[in-house]
Amino acid sequence: MFARQRRPITALDGTEPSIRLVKHLPALNPSSDPLLQCAPYGNTPLTTSLVQQLQRTHGNRYVTALAERNRDAVPEIQRTCACGGTCDHCQEEDQGLVNRSIIQRELPFESSPFSGDSQDDKKAPEGFCTPFESNWELVAAKAKMIGGLLPFLLGKYGFDTSLLYQEYLTSPSGTAKVFSDEENAFVKSYANSPVTTSEVVKIVNEIKEAIPGKVKLEDLPPGEEVRMNIQDFLGEEGLERRTNYDHVDEAPGVTAGGVGSSDFGDDYRQISGYVVFVREVDGSGKTTDVFMTTEIGFTVADAIDFCPGDAGLPEEQKATLPLSRLEASGAAFDRPFVVTFDRISGPVPIDPDLFQSGTPIGTTGSLDTPNDETGMAWNEWFESATDTLFS
Repeated sequence: MFARQRRPITALDGTEPSIRLVKHLPALNPSSDPLLQCAPYGNTPLTTSLVQQLQRTHGNRYVTALAERNRDAVPEIQRTCACGGTCDHCQEEDQGLVNRSIIQRELPFESSPFSGDSQDDKKAPEGFCTPFESNWELVAAKAKMIGGLLPFLLGKYGFDTSLLYQEYLTSPSGTAKVFSDEENAFVKSYANSPVTTSEVVKIVNEIKEAIPGKVKLEDLPPGEEVRMNIQDFLGEEGLERRTNYDHVDEAPGVTAGGVGSSDFGDDYRQISGYVVFVREVDGSGKTTDVFMTTEIGFTVADAIDFCPGDAGLPEEQKATLPLSRLEASGAAFDRPFVVTFDRISGPVPIDPDLFQSGTPIGTTGSLDTPNDETGMAWNEWFESATDTLFS
């Protein structure tokens, strides 16, 4: 498509571009400014600077008066000021000291609506998961989500996150979208999430506790890999997890979150895989080391869904509140998806004596999760666990 070319304005006096006022009306010059007086034959050249002066003075006053006469008939767009109505400008608007804006004063998502620290008390805001009362509110909210939220998600969380939300806002779907390519950025965000690493640590510890009575040294031929199904240690119940992706600064936190339900059924987190043991001996045949590696396959099934749901922190509610109301109004649709990925941990060294004592197997490296008693910071624990399991 070719752009339309604008003809340049030709200067009449050779010094400044100007235009000709072909038809004069006295109403255009109510102040009788000599510079703008009408010529007898209606062919007086006006320089662009004079036209701009006209726009800034009489034009602005006319538009302001016109807007005031029609203000009652113009529906207001919901205020988007981040203050919630407490800043000086908003208070001046409420008191009638300044004209209330009929357009948004701020871009809707200059900063992340998904941010902030976790908190125990997450009360749903007023109106959460209730339909919009008018079509105007619905259309305005949907336009804001499509025009503001989707580009933000694309820039911060990537293409697939934005696409899931786009389909949630526009396309009813009866089938789950499956993400399984290990090179896909969305899949990597789940595989490399600190929440997944924390879950791996829990699984490894559960396997260690289940080893006594299930594995003996004589069951492990020296120098050979012995593979056992992870279900042998965790049971069928242990394969179903309750992993909560609550880090909202990463894609899993704004797509999966916790384990709930949607129109397509219950969310679930499931694992499968193998535990691999290798026993090493010295020249006399005495066991010197036992190493354990876990090969874990994760399946995360969830949906973009807000009703019913958790409204989240006040920062998140900038997005979750209008999304929930769109869903309650039938203008947004649950979008199911499944993510599959693998995590391999180890090899982790195990004390050989613990196999024979019947005491829960331990490792030479600490895999305890951080708590108030240890005083270990989360970032220190994450580095320690990562170095121990995945080095």
